[in-house]
Amino acid sequence: MTTRHMLMAFTAPIALIAAPADAAIFAFNLTGATNAAFTIDSALLAPPAYADADTFIVDGIAGVFDGSAGTAESITFNVASFDGGLTIQLGSAFLNFFGSQLFTGSTTAPTFLTGSFALLEDGDLDLPATLTIGEVASPVPEPASWAMMMAGFGIVGYAMRRRRAVVRFAAA
Repeated sequence: MTTRHMLMAFTAPIALIAAPADAAIFAFNLTGATNAAFTIDSALLAPPAYADADTFIVDGIAGVFDGSAGTAESITFNVASFDGGLTIQLGSAFLNFFGSQLFTGSTTAPTFLTGSFALLEDGDLDLPATLTIGEVASPVPEPASWAMMMAGFGIVGYAMRRRRAVVRFAAA
């Protein structure tokens, strides 16, 4: 087996292992009679804390809820046939918002939609609210990206070290 074949046999498994992940962080900004801002890492959705045919729940989400920093015990997302929207549980208080379904896929494998959504806050009056969902760019490369970069540097270094000088003379 030649050195080139050995090098390819070594690098192929690294490329498979170091495949980038599909995790994303989503920013939620709710404005209306009640304001809230929080982020959810999509890694928390695989699988969610709880899921049934109508809802899925994500637990322990930190954010700013009605002007106060805190942690929501849970955030429940509903399918369209279950009035859509979401419910934020803050201790014994529940903030209910109804409207569009905010995700695609099943409740056991959801993917958040991005954009602005008109919702109604449940209470004595249906108060209008707007929820904006956007994907946050990751400021730090994922470990898999670092692994691929380091493997690439190693391969280039090895190739440069093994390269033999070729002397060519110009024809007169």
